[in-house]
Amino acid sequence: MLTINQATKVDVLKQGSHEFATMRRLAMRFRGILRGL
Repeated sequence: MLTINQATKVDVLKQGSHEFATMRRLAMRFRGILRGL
């Protein structure tokens, strides 16, 4: 879980970088897959 400060930084990065948002989404999906194994 992210702290409020971390979540704010993530939101700023998402707005500034579409590539960052895409990579983060893929990373979260990958983590979910690993957790499900």
